[in-house]
Amino acid sequence: MTCPSEGVSPSPISRIHRTATGLASVILLLAAVHAAASSSSSAAQEKSTPKPCVVPEIDFGGNDVQGLKAYGTALEELLKAEKFKELNCIADLHRSGKERFPGGMWKLHEFYWGITKSQGHPTHEDWEDRLKLAQRWVDATPESITARVVLAELYTGYAWDARGNDTAETVTDSGWKLLAQRMEKAKTILDQASALPAKCPEWYFAMQQVALGQGWDVARAEELLKRAVAFEPDYYYYYRQHAFYLMPQWEGEDGDASRFALQSADRIGGEAGDILYFQIGAKIVCACDRPEFTRFSWPRLQKGYALLEKKYGVSVAQLNLVASMAVKFQDWAVADDAFKRMGDNWDKGTWMTETYFNQMKAVATQMGAQAARSNAILQEAATNLQSAGGAQYQKSVEQALLPFMRQCASSNNDRVQFELVVKVGKDGGAEDAWFRQPTAMAQCMMRAIYDSQVKKETPFPVPPRLDYWLDLHLDPASVSVAAAN
Repeated sequence: MTCPSEGVSPSPISRIHRTATGLASVILLLAAVHAAASSSSSAAQEKSTPKPCVVPEIDFGGNDVQGLKAYGTALEELLKAEKFKELNCIADLHRSGKERFPGGMWKLHEFYWGITKSQGHPTHEDWEDRLKLAQRWVDATPESITARVVLAELYTGYAWDARGNDTAETVTDSGWKLLAQRMEKAKTILDQASALPAKCPEWYFAMQQVALGQGWDVARAEELLKRAVAFEPDYYYYYRQHAFYLMPQWEGEDGDASRFALQSADRIGGEAGDILYFQIGAKIVCACDRPEFTRFSWPRLQKGYALLEKKYGVSVAQLNLVASMAVKFQDWAVADDAFKRMGDNWDKGTWMTETYFNQMKAVATQMGAQAARSNAILQEAATNLQSAGGAQYQKSVEQALLPFMRQCASSNNDRVQFELVVKVGKDGGAEDAWFRQPTAMAQCMMRAIYDSQVKKETPFPVPPRLDYWLDLHLDPASVSVAAAN
């Protein structure tokens, strides 16, 4: 399965090679900006008191996947009815209050997303109608920063529509031309909006979309990111969009996006840094072949989500992302838990198709129970190792396995270290075992242990207690060391 625009360049502009040193320098700048701006960014926000208005009341019912769609539909209806002052007022409330939905999503960003993104694939006429409405909004309220950002984001969407989602070589000359024209139109609108007295965090995000579409060089994109973070340090979408910009199919190289995520999270530090790490990863994960995501740290992604949920509450949309991440890392216990919590509330933006969602859910159901049992056993083995006499007993078992390893070493040249999980019975026999890496030596050891079990041999010392689990880290080189001694 492929992602939209996977492996393509946003423009014919050739990419410039970046170094890790340059990336680290911008992270240092962002860290300083974040610390300095966190106490002063609110002063840059619009100061006027929002006029009373009716914000669409959406009953999420614990399912923000459907709730956010309903929210977007309600906003779209206000736009069609040309309730421009009402829309300005709603955006002002979201902006001034820095309000968030469950899961930590900014209501302001979801406002723009909901009002500019159509369900399904819009036709040329659909785009033109929406653009005309947004232009009338700008004309009716020329001092509205919200109206101009909406118009600009519509033009960026219209630009990508002209380009299409296929690889770069399939794009026609007219497609490239329309992409460039519409992106330039979006930039002009945003440049004009920057002169307004009212300011908006989404303005910078919209300009980041232009930067991607126009193929800005890295230095220019980093400068935009620095300005964005200085304006609103907590608008995490800036980091997400820049990480996406650094993907290999755009303006980065392999490892740039994951390295940027790590350095950004580390510079911010603490729980906020871990949460940001998950939020950036949520932009990079895809129901497609995207190797960059596997360069992220799965334990840190899990930690970041747990902190995010604790701070902002449960989000079904975020659970979809957690399940998708767990599938990528083949952590079926975590995936199964996330699937169970979200039920059938699948998110198209995460899974692309319901068929793929159902396939992965079925695999997680099948593998989850087994994975959970394996995790519990490994935890029990770790506890055994830390108990009184545990380390000495494990060493004695490893010594008892040397004859098995010597036998296997004589039949193959595999010298790769591996893990073997073994349950020792009350009489010193092997009652159960499995390997964690399918090396040739590991497979041979499993056959040798199985033969010993069939013969009812008791090669190990009597364990400290019944059903004693060990997680053994074995090195085939120890066979030659033992022989030398």
